Amino acid sequence: MLHKKGLCWNGKWKAEHMKVRNDIKDFVITEMPNDTTSKEGMQADFRNFFEIIFPYYEHEEIDSASGEKKKVLPCYFLQFQHNCMEVPEVHEREKLEKFQRFLGCHPAFMSPAALSTLICHLYRDCDSLRKPFSTTWTMFEDSE
Repeated sequence: MLHKKGLCWNGKWKAEHMKVRNDIKDFVITEMPNDTTSKEGMQADFRNFFEIIFPYYEHEEIDSASGEKKKVLPCYFLQFQHNCMEVPEVHEREKLEKFQRFLGCHPAFMSPAALSTLICHLYRDCDSLRKPFSTTWTMFEDSE
């Protein structure tokens, strides 16, 4: 990531500059960076990224109260957008590295199969933490 190298685009790149390479492992922006990295510049890059990519992930939902259709994003995209605006300062190298690692592992960038597996495992794990169903009734008590 060029942000690590001290460079950014300050949000001045377009969809045609986005490329995915190396069997979907690398995402690059082919436009030459034009600014030195700053917190504000990285935030502008992320805002531009959201504007370009989010429409591809919108889906329609029907409001249960009004019956009206509306376009919405998966909930983790909204959280991702919020998290990206909390970019650490450039001089805080350790925080910046953790932040970039966090972005790379975010559900917004997972393949559908990996995301499905994550959700299934989370559901199973949370379900296993619930208390066993407690009841005083048993099958044999009702037979009299």
